[in-house]
Amino acid sequence: MKEEQVRVLKTMVEATSRMDINMFAQKVSLTPNQTIHQVQELAKNGFLQKVGGGYGITEKAKAVLKAFTRVTEENGFHFYNGLDQPTEFTAQSINEFYGFIKQVGADSLEFHLYRGDFENWLKMSTKTLISPVKSEASELLI
Repeated sequence: MKEEQVRVLKTMVEATSRMDINMFAQKVSLTPNQTIHQVQELAKNGFLQKVGGGYGITEKAKAVLKAFTRVTEENGFHFYNGLDQPTEFTAQSINEFYGFIKQVGADSLEFHLYRGDFENWLKMSTKTLISPVKSEASELLI
């Protein structure tokens, strides 16, 4: 998912009232035309749905936002190569975790895999999100 699309979804979740396209575009740091394009793409891919005269986020979008929502550094996943052998990688979101999995060495992956660390952190991180995704859909008027 593109960074602009994540900004659009996050802004929709954080919005406390309906807003017109110009106000919304300003909040997501895009032009109105760029915003309309991103909203159309998100709707086409099932992340937004028509709600009245605007758009609201879907369950699919809420799930994606969880992947980009950060936990505290304390609650982040700290990669180790073994006992008392930390790496420089600490993931504070599921998205970061996914990126670091591809960067750490096999020793680190094996160390955490057999201990069940990955499963435990993923369960914990989705429960302790700093910015939980609201359940109600915000509307964007376009």
